[in-house]
Amino acid sequence: GYLDRLLLRIPAGDTTDFELTGQLRNGRVRAHRGAPDASGLNGTVAMNRNTGYVELSPTEGQVRLGFPQLFQDEWSFRKVTGTVAWLLDGPVSRVYSDDIRLHYGDSTTLTGAFDLRLDREGEDNLGLRVGIKDGRADMLADFVPAKVVNPGLYQWLTTAITEARITEGVFYGHGQIGRDAPRGSFVSSMWYTFEDATVRYDERWPEVTSARGRVDIHNGNTEVQLASGRTGGLELGPSRVSVTPGDGTRLVVDAAARVPGDAIPFWMENSPLGEMAGSEARSLVYGGEYDLDLNLELALVEAAQPV
Repeated sequence: GYLDRLLLRIPAGDTTDFELTGQLRNGRVRAHRGAPDASGLNGTVAMNRNTGYVELSPTEGQVRLGFPQLFQDEWSFRKVTGTVAWLLDGPVSRVYSDDIRLHYGDSTTLTGAFDLRLDREGEDNLGLRVGIKDGRADMLADFVPAKVVNPGLYQWLTTAITEARITEGVFYGHGQIGRDAPRGSFVSSMWYTFEDATVRYDERWPEVTSARGRVDIHNGNTEVQLASGRTGGLELGPSRVSVTPGDGTRLVVDAAARVPGDAIPFWMENSPLGEMAGSEARSLVYGGEYDLDLNLELALVEAAQPV
């Protein structure tokens, strides 16, 4: 990038100190030991021997930002504002910000904060928060930290929820980073609320539409609280989907609904219930209404059978 209007002040009689200011234009910072990768940056730079900051200003071009140790790809934003500062204190270097604001696509807004502590004589640690408002389901593949969540869970989150409006949510991460960090030393969690969603939790079962609820994830353990939704002609009551990672990642569905008799043939033909009930049950004529309490346990692998 470029540094315009550069001004360097060196105090008389003290050549070990200095003050530098300038205007950053189309700047780029490479990722280093947990610090983010960023490009297309514009703003004001001010620094001295031990401290400094960059106050970011809006730009006409795209700004790219990424945390390569956590997320699969970089993010591209149409507008970024905020301040990033750093502090050098002996063997410890800190890079931090608490007021980053990013505009993604037509209407999505993200807010961010991070605190990176690099210690030449000890551990490197990172704290990170990313908030989102007015997101979409197709953004989950970018904003779920694929490099720290279970692969089976990542696959399910990014393929089972085919449509949704993410009203708001927050990702948190903190802990030790770097090549020498013990497994599990970086802890992550996230939650988000959604509405107008379409969820297909398993290809053999009818999808859930017009869904509204909340997703909570902590170190890969996931719980989806469904406030309402429709599936196979049924109006769902409060329901729950949970995903527990491990050697065999499993998905558990607990759902309840009022079932009119004329909806039962659809479920016999379009779900494993028909096979479970047998041919005689499929040939019956149903009337009246029934209360359904459904509990499914599914392995998130191909060709797995429900329990």
